[in-house]
Amino acid sequence: MADNVTVKISGLEDLQANLHELDDAVQAKVVRAAVRAGAVEVQKEMVTLAPKDTGLLAEHFDIKTKKQRGVADAVSAFIGPNSKQVIHPQEGGKTKGLPRTALFISKLLEFGSARMSKKPFLTQAASTSRDRALNAIIDKLKAGLSKWLQ
Repeated sequence: MADNVTVKISGLEDLQANLHELDDAVQAKVVRAAVRAGAVEVQKEMVTLAPKDTGLLAEHFDIKTKKQRGVADAVSAFIGPNSKQVIHPQEGGKTKGLPRTALFISKLLEFGSARMSKKPFLTQAASTSRDRALNAIIDKLKAGLSKWLQ
């Protein structure tokens, strides 16, 4: 579930050159906004593909961005379930109706268990929204650079 997806944008040397003309703080701001825009596309797909009978809602998927120390234009985005409690609508058993965290339910769905088959909606969301996320990153980079390089 915690697969790292590295996106390398090639063929955009002009964008890269324009980005390096900016101050380090501005570079980080532009790149972080672009990465967040791409992450929002993946998050939307996760919400859409999440099984509705599990109690997982849009509010249970977060985006966290982190800038790499010492490098102005390197930002990572972590997209996925948070630790908010979800009342899992389980029909029977000892644990019926007990609160579970969104992270627990997502792991259970993603990998399955001895009594439940897996429903890998997180990895499916990441793969199906990859192109839209990349386009959102490129568009946000262009918009951010045009704003700062005027």
